[in-house]
Amino acid sequence: MSRIIRLNKLVLSTVSFCMLWSCVPKVELPTIPEDQLVLVLCDVHIMEGALQNRPSLKKDSIAKVYYDQVYEKHDITEDDFLTSLERLEANPKLMSKVYSEVLVRLDTMDQISSKDKYKKK
Repeated sequence: MSRIIRLNKLVLSTVSFCMLWSCVPKVELPTIPEDQLVLVLCDVHIMEGALQNRPSLKKDSIAKVYYDQVYEKHDITEDDFLTSLERLEANPKLMSKVYSEVLVRLDTMDQISSKDKYKKK
């Protein structure tokens, strides 16, 4: 009898574990590979900065053209980009990692640009 009770407890524990495990939300990775996503986000942030001084009436149409150019440059679709952003937002650790890389890359680009600007001709 004791053996049956132990077996029932084991089965119940296993089933409970499986049920709890299946309830854990599955974090999906972005559809765009991480290293490519860093480059895409760098271009998007540069583009958004360029849009800041545009008249608001033209900003939306210009933004559409800029985004289309980014998608074409990186050989992705708008759906790929938006899905990747949604999945990135759902995964704070990955988002932090990706944006740390984006910031380092943008800072490096800024430093190189600043050096080139003040070089003697």
